[in-house]
Amino acid sequence: MYMEMAGKEQEESVDQFSDRLGQIIENGLTSLSIAFGVKSGLFDVLVENHHTPMTSQELADAASMKERYVREWLGAMAGARIVLLDPATQRFHIPAQIVDAFKKWTPQNQLVLATKGIPFLSEVFNDMLEVVKKEGPIGLPFSKAKSFTEFECDVSGWFYKTQLIQVFIPSIPTLQTKLSGGIKMLDVGCGRGVATRILAGQFPRSQFVGIDFGEDNVKIAREFAKNENLTNVEYHNLDAAKLPEEWTCTFDYVFFYNVLHDLARPDLVLEEVKGVMTSEALMSALEVNASSDMADNIDSPGGAGLYTYSLFHCLPVSCHTPGSLGLGTAWGKEAATEFLKEHGFKIESITESPKLHFLCSLSPK
Repeated sequence: MYMEMAGKEQEESVDQFSDRLGQIIENGLTSLSIAFGVKSGLFDVLVENHHTPMTSQELADAASMKERYVREWLGAMAGARIVLLDPATQRFHIPAQIVDAFKKWTPQNQLVLATKGIPFLSEVFNDMLEVVKKEGPIGLPFSKAKSFTEFECDVSGWFYKTQLIQVFIPSIPTLQTKLSGGIKMLDVGCGRGVATRILAGQFPRSQFVGIDFGEDNVKIAREFAKNENLTNVEYHNLDAAKLPEEWTCTFDYVFFYNVLHDLARPDLVLEEVKGVMTSEALMSALEVNASSDMADNIDSPGGAGLYTYSLFHCLPVSCHTPGSLGLGTAWGKEAATEFLKEHGFKIESITESPKLHFLCSLSPK
């Protein structure tokens, strides 16, 4: 398959390439404008009023924004046929058939939220021009990724709110039974605690612990849990490579979501995690669905984006720590499988939904 694709690219004329490049550029610019509409709330106003087309002034007034800028944004969205313009009335509306894509947490909303990755990754563009130099910094501090937490909350939040209870937990019947009866779970890299709060509400007999190295994340998670009156969940600002000794052999389930490939030393983290798991515990590691062979990834939809995320975030953030393994977003199924086995885990199953889900237990000593 790869040879077939390579052959087609070699046959591409410069004019054909120019046409394709022009479309790539147009799509990138459009993605940026979509992200602007999502983050600013302009799409929320259009969705709320989708039965009543609006002029640029009416939309600007409803959104408390400047009409001139709103008009320019509408031009971008109308040009992309995401918003339709009636030339006779100069009114705009979202086509009825795509309105659901702009409603929060619908199945179609995931890709719309993903457009926010364009401005998020662009924050470190100039920094990466220095990092890539031989004499440049080895990576970037996490603090450089100012919008990461918000972006990650959007993208992972879609999974947590639409898939976690509805699909993911039921796919592991033994775990669902144990959660209902009462066990203790550890969420490593919990962010703002969305997953643990949802699970804590669904399984009141179980206890949930979330850890994150971001102090602000932990503060926000605690505040949300307090507001939701959840007494069976707690959060700690911890380095996962140094877990408390009193946690030894106390957790029945450990959960990683999009975390292992971002860690500088996932090997050290897994050693600590093994120590806090009970002998019958399970561990879920959810990772990006990729192959460890670059040729397979670039021949698949989304391959270019996969490496772009890695170049501008996952790789430089993990490599900022000296001695980092530098896994990158696309370390892939094969490498992850061997890595988990080498570090003391038995892989019970590997599923794709659409993340790679490695369900593991402790290997017999």
